[in-house]
Amino acid sequence: MKTLRMKKSLLTFIASTVVAMMLVAPAAHAATSDPDDLVNTEAFMTIAPGDGAEDVELQFGTDAAGRILMYNFANDRFEFGNDLYVNGGLEVQNDIDQYGNTLTLDSDNVGAGADVSVVANQGSDSEGVLKYNATTNEWEIRNNGGSYYSVTTSNDITNLDGVDSNSFTLDQDDTTGDVTLQFGATLAESLKWDSLNNRFVLSDDLFIDGSLTLNGILDFDQNEAVNMVLHQGIAFPGGAAVEGQTFYRTDLDAMYIYDGAQWVAMADAPGGLSIFLAPQYPNTTYFNDGTNNVGRLAYDFDATNFENYYRWTTTKALMQDYDVKVRIQVPLDFSSWDVAPIEFKYRTNTTNAANNVIDLSMLDTADAGVTLTNNAGLVSSVAGQWVESTNMTIGGTPTFTPGDWLTVTIKLATTQTNWADVGSLVLNYLR
Repeated sequence: MKTLRMKKSLLTFIASTVVAMMLVAPAAHAATSDPDDLVNTEAFMTIAPGDGAEDVELQFGTDAAGRILMYNFANDRFEFGNDLYVNGGLEVQNDIDQYGNTLTLDSDNVGAGADVSVVANQGSDSEGVLKYNATTNEWEIRNNGGSYYSVTTSNDITNLDGVDSNSFTLDQDDTTGDVTLQFGATLAESLKWDSLNNRFVLSDDLFIDGSLTLNGILDFDQNEAVNMVLHQGIAFPGGAAVEGQTFYRTDLDAMYIYDGAQWVAMADAPGGLSIFLAPQYPNTTYFNDGTNNVGRLAYDFDATNFENYYRWTTTKALMQDYDVKVRIQVPLDFSSWDVAPIEFKYRTNTTNAANNVIDLSMLDTADAGVTLTNNAGLVSSVAGQWVESTNMTIGGTPTFTPGDWLTVTIKLATTQTNWADVGSLVLNYLR
């Protein structure tokens, strides 16, 4: 009987225990279960299954409310209730939104003394890098795998070796007013766009080591152009010239202007003046040098060519000569001779200087000889025809004082049956 009662009692205990376990078992999967149960329960796969309309939190411990990993259904994202530390790489396939005002790299200072970089990886293309150089304590930028250039922490570009772009824009936001590119803080020289006058303004002199082409007006603002050569050379420029264009002939030491059809010496253009003398020349004497001066000097008029002229002839077979000396007063408004200072008409009976020849010479106002070119051994290029010589030039450094007198000597020489004629004499000058 005793054994039977013990069996009944054991069955009653087992049945009670099973019922109790059945009543307690459902609570083993609740979110508030002991962490050990949560970790060790392999059947735990989903937190708060349901309609997916409420946030779901996973809390780590009960002593700090910030230790939460939450899924925010409204914003469709995971959120940490405290800092996140990743001891390894972090890959983000989409944008990183920084809601705070500061993004700190190497915040734990583990890499103290090492460079810190932000890299834009472009796959097969070279990357772009924004790097803080720990040695120079400056930000540096590298584009497309090229060289680094420095950007100081004050946002001034200290070393800009070059940019890959073909254009650089100031005032990109198109604000009104002047736009200035300044060179140096202490130097403070600038290139400025003057919006009021619609022009560029340099704060100092401009030197151009090369050509300058203007497609507009050159305006000196009524100031003087110093040491400026417009156009010069030993020959007139080729191609089409523009009316009013000027050119300085270095071989002739003279300025020319293009009148729309041809280059004209400034002395022949408006402003150039002339002293015109026709036989009989005023203030003239006739002089023999004491040797071989037998002959006759006469004057006449050529009605065909409308020319007054002197004629020298002789009855001697040996060359005879005679001088015509002309005293000419230098005008009071004289400043210099033009490029063709002397125009002289002459003719001879033959083209042979052994038969008839003419020479012209000059003394300055200090009675010193003047160096002339193309002035001696003059004969007609065609026998008996007038020649108008315009290629005589005045060289050296003679003295020509306005108001004083210079002397021109014309020597005529001929042999028997020949003759030598001289016509008008013109001196061209500038005032």
